[in-house]
Amino acid sequence: MHFGFRGPDDLKTGKEYIMNLMNLGFDWMEIDAPYERDVALEKWLTSLQCETGLSLSVHAHFVDVNLSSSHPLVRRNAVEIIKRDIDFAANCGAQLVVVHPGDIGWFDFVPGDHPAYAAAQAIIDRFRLENTNHAINSIAECGTYARSCGIRLAFENMYLPWDVLVSPEEIAQAFTGHKLQNVGFVLDLGHSLVAKRKPEDYVRAMRERIWHTHIHQNDGAYDTHDPLDSSCLQQYGEALRELVCINPEVILLLELPPVEAQYKASLEYLKFLISVCI
Repeated sequence: MHFGFRGPDDLKTGKEYIMNLMNLGFDWMEIDAPYERDVALEKWLTSLQCETGLSLSVHAHFVDVNLSSSHPLVRRNAVEIIKRDIDFAANCGAQLVVVHPGDIGWFDFVPGDHPAYAAAQAIIDRFRLENTNHAINSIAECGTYARSCGIRLAFENMYLPWDVLVSPEEIAQAFTGHKLQNVGFVLDLGHSLVAKRKPEDYVRAMRERIWHTHIHQNDGAYDTHDPLDSSCLQQYGEALRELVCINPEVILLLELPPVEAQYKASLEYLKFLISVCI
């Protein structure tokens, strides 16, 4: 298995920070794709990997980038942005690109006791079905493009009421009901808590499709990306135990603020979780 971390905002000035985390036992870094091509950054990242043996994944853009949009032009632009992010990943020697599947574009939810609830929910249900299909088609196209670039693509589980591909059941259906080639799944354990889902249910539904993880803690209400604490044994222990048995090469990536002490303590606790769960 691989232990990963989120890269600092300024990669070039953060080399000492990166090296310090590698000395703690990390061998994988995830970075954000830039808005514009940065040839110097691509060369620097390629050199860093050659020098240190560090592996890379790229988190594609997702703010204002909706792969599930009901508008075909918006959706087309979103796919093209992800393809540019895949190009960046290929140019800097990364192995994997992570994407968010998108949302229904409808955020005004009527409460259950409102007289208009049934009519409003019918609209939302229709959008969810249609936009989920749009998301899967977009991801399939991006997966095919990524394969042509020598890159793997994976999407992560989301958690908000307007997001698509939230539950283990609908994500599993995306794989079984469609031809998703060169596409894997990113199990975001923190997202599962906010979605009020058990992370082990995603493991049992997706199994070897889980190539990558995002691991962080929260209070179950907000996606705050807190460091790991003692509650993680009960919340994450079963999922991690099953996951590392199914995929021993899975990437276990801590997705925390760029604070070295938090990564050090969380990595120690993550290793403890794995040791007591296997």
